Amino acid sequence: MLEWIVKKVICGKVNDLLRKHKGNVDNVRDTLKAWILRIQKLMGCLESLLSKLDDGEITSDEIKQATEEVTKLIKEW
Repeated sequence: MLEWIVKKVICGKVNDLLRKHKGNVDNVRDTLKAWILRIQKLMGCLESLLSKLDDGEITSDEIKQATEEVTKLIKEW
């Protein structure tokens, strides 16, 4: 069910974008590339946080690092 909802939302957004920029596929491609990059950066940030939890604990230094990573990600967004 969740997969169906995600597909429906993504298809809807992509189709809306294509209709909005009909005839200008480069703009659509650039937008999709930007979102792919954002998602990759988000995944990297989450993977970094996950690695900090590998030992079953989180230190104050790890929290500080995670906070800095999230702050940087938000500023780049």
